[in-house]
Amino acid sequence: LSDTEEIPDFGANSLRFIVKNIPSGTLQRRTSVSPLLYADVSANEQIGSNDVMRWLPPQNAYGRIQGFSIVALDGDNVESVTTLPVYFNIASQNDLPTWGTTTFLPSAVEDQPYVITHSMLQQYFPGSDVENGTVNYLITSLGGLPGTSLKKGAQTITAANLPIVLYPGEFLTWQPPTDLNSAGGTRYTAFSVKLVDNDNGVSAGNAVDVTVAIASVN
Repeated sequence: LSDTEEIPDFGANSLRFIVKNIPSGTLQRRTSVSPLLYADVSANEQIGSNDVMRWLPPQNAYGRIQGFSIVALDGDNVESVTTLPVYFNIASQNDLPTWGTTTFLPSAVEDQPYVITHSMLQQYFPGSDVENGTVNYLITSLGGLPGTSLKKGAQTITAANLPIVLYPGEFLTWQPPTDLNSAGGTRYTAFSVKLVDNDNGVSAGNAVDVTVAIASVN
């Protein structure tokens, strides 16, 4: 170049960015349009003017979260002095409660009313909820055995009352049919439930049968 020639200014087209760190989530670059594919980006990689990026938040995260930070890089590969954090505002979304490994209710006795507490259901039919931890039990149907009854406190539950929710501290009383027991290994369905959280989110899929083992008596 002569002393009178000007160095061309490439402007915004020459501006790139360098990812300095990714404190949360996953930063990705589009690598293909058809099929649509993305690849993870790591710290110290460049972002060019033609790159299409996306950021995946951590699971169950919401609120204002820093996804990554960047510096600008000019046409002479000189980094900006200031590192800028990039924040995202993530709207909250209720996660539905989910089931753990379910078993059956033990220790019912032939011809005797059987008290079923919320804590017993948590023990033998456990569920979890990301936002609140504690789950409630939504009774969706009765077992259908002739001669049975189900009460919530003093209230007798019929099909017309359903669905009905059992909350922490509450209990049910199930009366099995006369002379019915599990001596042959059969367990009997007292009722069926779904999980429900404090935001009224209901577990996906079919209701789970709450089965009971009944000890025989002479």
